[in-house]
Amino acid sequence: MRKYPHTITIWLQSGTYDGSGQRAFAVPTTVSGKWQDSTSLVKNNNAEEIESKTQVLLESQDLSEGDWIFLGTSVGTNPKTVANAFEVKAWNKTATVAGERYTRVAFL
Repeated sequence: MRKYPHTITIWLQSGTYDGSGQRAFAVPTTVSGKWQDSTSLVKNNNAEEIESKTQVLLESQDLSEGDWIFLGTSVGTNPKTVANAFEVKAWNKTATVAGERYTRVAFL
């Protein structure tokens, strides 16, 4: 079994805003990952404890809180209008002991 068996669509924040003042997103891209539905408590960048119902391990893509993720492939340009797309509530990137690779986890 592959370590990252799922196709994941991601929308990164573009750093710009649309005409209604909402944050705009870059064109969606797909990456390899592992989608896990399980509840856990984690801390976000503001050290606030949040409940995550899904964790997504990513092979190579760094994310930020506020980016969006979807299990599967989507070409929708606004993730907020894509059914079952979720905002990243917390993000963790940890180096392995040897420092050669990273474990990347998005908490949704």
